[in-house]
Amino acid sequence: MAKRFTDTEIWDKDWFMKLTCKEKCLVKMVRDKCDLSGVWSPNWIIASAYLGENVTEDELLKIDGGAQFLKMENGKIFCLGFIEFQYGELSQKSPVHRKIIGLIETHG
Repeated sequence: MAKRFTDTEIWDKDWFMKLTCKEKCLVKMVRDKCDLSGVWSPNWIIASAYLGENVTEDELLKIDGGAQFLKMENGKIFCLGFIEFQYGELSQKSPVHRKIIGLIETHG
């Protein structure tokens, strides 16, 4: 089970406050289900089942005017700012960071 830091101030950010409950849950789910490098392999059927409502890629990518998530060339979703928030600056000296760097290279 992966453990993540969570931004407790997200609830006070204007862009997050403007979201519907469904969109807030979608943001939290994607950030929780992504890998260590902040990349989520989308499965919209499972995401919709988790949230109890139909959710789409377009809904996710439009959140905060597109400033939170990016669709990669391989179809996966990258959580913008995830690495910086979770780890700060990555270093080859850290075994954990080396794993994340390897994931980044794998994802392209």
